[in-house]
Amino acid sequence: MKIVYQLVLLIIILTSCNQPKQVENSSKKEIQEFEKEIVEEPKEEIKKPISKIEIQPLKSAYTESEMVKSFYVSDTIIKDFSKLIGTTDKWNYQFPTMFPARYDEKLRGVFKLNDSIRIIPFFNDGDAESEIFTKWKLNSDSTLSYKGRFKPTLFVKYSFAKILEAISVNEQKYFIGLTQGGEEGGDWISFWTAKYDDNDTFTKVVHYETGYHAGENMKSINYKIDGNKMEIILQIDSVNYDLDPQIKIPISTEVIKIVELK
Repeated sequence: MKIVYQLVLLIIILTSCNQPKQVENSSKKEIQEFEKEIVEEPKEEIKKPISKIEIQPLKSAYTESEMVKSFYVSDTIIKDFSKLIGTTDKWNYQFPTMFPARYDEKLRGVFKLNDSIRIIPFFNDGDAESEIFTKWKLNSDSTLSYKGRFKPTLFVKYSFAKILEAISVNEQKYFIGLTQGGEEGGDWISFWTAKYDDNDTFTKVVHYETGYHAGENMKSINYKIDGNKMEIILQIDSVNYDLDPQIKIPISTEVIKIVELK
């Protein structure tokens, strides 16, 4: 009887000793699972605050030096640059923004439409792949005031479009223009005309396009107006690429196409 009592007592003692350990192990397992869930839970994306763009109110007129350093912001309702609201000192994607074509701190491709109006090419995307012709009034102090834009927008990836001349044929107004570009050692050039109206809308038609690669004979395009006919002239030059500056030696000049303007 004494032996049975001792066995029962031993079982009670062992059970009492093991019970906290099981609870402790169970608690540890629950904590580990909880920590695992926390680690595996996807983190929320941290959004960087958008830096504020300071827009300076549009001035009545700008000098050329001011223009080449400025970015122009369109009315944010219409967004087509027919009306501007101000300028910034850097490109941004928060507002419809454009900047002038420029080279060596000078405006590039400026065309004199008449004594008081200048047409200036602008890019309205950050990669200079989209170009518009803008209209500016030339003031008596040589400053320029914004007067709107021509439509449509030209897509000019790796190239640049400029107006060479404005003419009238049978009361129809035309721009004569050139687009030049290059990529991966190749250059190309296209010759075009565009009918335009008093609403500053034009319809561009490409009449001839050619190109050449580095090391090949250089090609250029010219034109001649005779009444309502336009002769497109292709000139080919041999170039000594080893000299600086390069020397061009004329090979041939020929009329390759006659366009009737009507």
